[in-house]
Amino acid sequence: MNRFIRWSLMALALAVLTGCAHPIIITPSLASFNEAQVVPMKKSVGYYISDADLALKVTTPGGGGDKVAYFPYKELEPALQKVLFNLFDKVERLPSLNDQATIAQKNITYVFVPTIKTDSSSTGVFT
Repeated sequence: MNRFIRWSLMALALAVLTGCAHPIIITPSLASFNEAQVVPMKKSVGYYISDADLALKVTTPGGGGDKVAYFPYKELEPALQKVLFNLFDKVERLPSLNDQATIAQKNITYVFVPTIKTDSSSTGVFT
């Protein structure tokens, strides 16, 4: 039994010392983006996020030697949509930045291309 406990403790120590990336969710509560007193403009707008940006996974230092991982564009897209819907009558997600047919058909006035810069880390003991 002693041997089993010793091996178990070594495996536990190895697991603790080996930093792994813990997934976190950064999508904000959409209730915090309520319209308040904004009157939406009578315009149709579009936004474009590339497939590469949607698939972008960011891994940064977390607390206690761990790492945290998240998908900034994918997780913040709902908040972007909510903000745009608060400001404009119609919002379309464009499949391509050069999709002139959809832009013309939907009478899109502005096209938004978000750029998200991440700079996250933690010095705390816990992730």
